[in-house]
Amino acid sequence: MDSTEKDNLMDTSEPPAELPEDAHDSSAESKTQPAGEEPIPSEEPETEALPVVSPDEPTPEVSSNEPEHVKAPAQPLTAFQVTEIAREDVPFKTTSVEQYLKGCKWAPDGTCILTNNSDNTLRIYNLPGFLYQESSSLPSEPDTIPQAVVIKEGGLIHDFCWYPQMSSMDAATCCLLSCSARCPVHLWDAFDGRLRASYSPIDRVDEVEGASSLAFAPDGQRFYCGSTHFVRLFDLGRPGRECEKRELKHHLQPSEYRQPGIVSAIAVSEANPKVYAVGSYRKSVGLYAEPDGELISLLHGHRGGITQLAFSADGTKLFSGARQDSEIICWDTRSPGRILAIMQRSVSTNQRVQFDVSRENLLFSANTSGLVTVYDLNEARGENCPVGVKKSWRASSDCVNGVSLHPSMPMVATTSGQRHFDLAGSDDEDDEPEDKECCLKMWWLTKETSDCDNNAQVDS
Repeated sequence: MDSTEKDNLMDTSEPPAELPEDAHDSSAESKTQPAGEEPIPSEEPETEALPVVSPDEPTPEVSSNEPEHVKAPAQPLTAFQVTEIAREDVPFKTTSVEQYLKGCKWAPDGTCILTNNSDNTLRIYNLPGFLYQESSSLPSEPDTIPQAVVIKEGGLIHDFCWYPQMSSMDAATCCLLSCSARCPVHLWDAFDGRLRASYSPIDRVDEVEGASSLAFAPDGQRFYCGSTHFVRLFDLGRPGRECEKRELKHHLQPSEYRQPGIVSAIAVSEANPKVYAVGSYRKSVGLYAEPDGELISLLHGHRGGITQLAFSADGTKLFSGARQDSEIICWDTRSPGRILAIMQRSVSTNQRVQFDVSRENLLFSANTSGLVTVYDLNEARGENCPVGVKKSWRASSDCVNGVSLHPSMPMVATTSGQRHFDLAGSDDEDDEPEDKECCLKMWWLTKETSDCDNNAQVDS
């Protein structure tokens, strides 16, 4: 592919994805062991496909996408106040493992939110009940968040993502992907938590190689699966081991065109699905082009391994964050290698610390210090422009590792928690540190009506 072709990559319309039929994994029980036990790596057996939703049976009745009386603000929400409206605390300890949350993602239709827990469990929570009531006033005390589905994986969960065309009005589209250590990639039903299908990345010795990152193509027909030195493309409608395998560290390539290491993050541009980005724990970010995965550019600038990548809505910007690295870098995809803006945050551990970008061009970032910081990307002018904190608030007394913006309502979800080490060796539960918190919270953003300083920080 020459430079002219790269500059003129165009989106092509394709028919909607055909979701895979439900394939019951006879070895699923061996892959979903109690937390604390070592997962048993094994290949996926050949399974007989069963339909997800039989055409002879009625589609299950489901709730509407979102409360009708709650609408996103008509004007851009750039100056706002923050109110905690709901929370769900997770016990610190179970009989076998210390618990803490590890990120969250709203469903594409906004009806529920997905969380990752350190006990190798994914949990789906519905919207708080007060949002469905006629009154539009916010509760005086944080409401509870009802838990809907619990999904148990067989090992440490590395990544998870929603089916991009998910709608609660169509039961067949309500599904999600997850990948865990030494296990196949699993497609789960979001209504009842059953296993729909499995996809097995196979290594050179014919064993299952656990994936470290996942990303759907915008049309939902395929998904990208990252592992050590490789990116694999699976057809969602064809479970099993068949996939397209792309090596990022080929021995015939010059060193400047190689991207070695564990593929820790993948993102696909919605504006231009022929371009995708790959992040590595070797601190590099690669831009690649379909249909054959040809390298466009390798980007270097982080001091730690890449933990998250995200394209802007128009596809002209790529945001990257890394572990033990205080910078979120905004790259110009029109001129690969050019840095447009740098946002400073607090990331002092190896955790994945999430960020998200709003329709109003605001970037929300979690911080290991317990704050959520907001940056106005419209302030980025020129090259290597530092963007200051527009607003911040304390979301937890512990580390905030997850932040996700609701797709249609002025609402933000956060998750908190991290591993705490008992240096004194005490077994007394009363000796828990005061700042330890493992909690899912939801925050409502209210447009400011007064001329208060938008840069003031809310630190309760």
